[in-house]
Amino acid sequence: ETVAVLAQEFGLDRVPGSHEGADEDAGASEARFPAERLCIRGDSLVLASSDMAKIWCSAKGLQVMEAGHYIASGVRQAPRGPLEAWRVYPEAASILGCWAQRRIARITSAAVLERLLVEARQGIAVPYEQLLDGARVPENQQMPPQGLLLLAIVHTESTLQSMYATMGHILGKIDAEGLVTLPEDSWMAARRWV
Repeated sequence: ETVAVLAQEFGLDRVPGSHEGADEDAGASEARFPAERLCIRGDSLVLASSDMAKIWCSAKGLQVMEAGHYIASGVRQAPRGPLEAWRVYPEAASILGCWAQRRIARITSAAVLERLLVEARQGIAVPYEQLLDGARVPENQQMPPQGLLLLAIVHTESTLQSMYATMGHILGKIDAEGLVTLPEDSWMAARRWV
């Protein structure tokens, strides 16, 4: 249930760059989010290596401090979500961002990111539309739903024709009016890019 909520909220169940109803090629399964490697340890959702996932899913278990990437906590208390009931760790942005097809915004300007960081410290939000200044956004793209938002930091001079080269991801939040903020625990990650 927990994995299904995560996959649905971030669009992890779709192959990156695919469209609804599109045929998948033989390599598509390799491009999918490795949901089978998600394990629940205590109250946390962890992306573990294949070997550790087997151990953690066994009846005996194993106590290992650092054997995976922690995605979220609060998942035992609210296994069916909603996403807002969980605490998604800022470090999870880089993992989820690689496969996310929903709840993601591409930032192409360091100035926009710097503004977001400065205004977050002052408790001011930035309108979603202003984050997209300079980004090639499909005409039919809608504003993400209220809640968590992955901010993809992209290089605008990518050699790929239809996509930017993503350099990293930061965890943000968007409200019902489309105002975006950076949670305090994402400030350090944002500073690296400005």
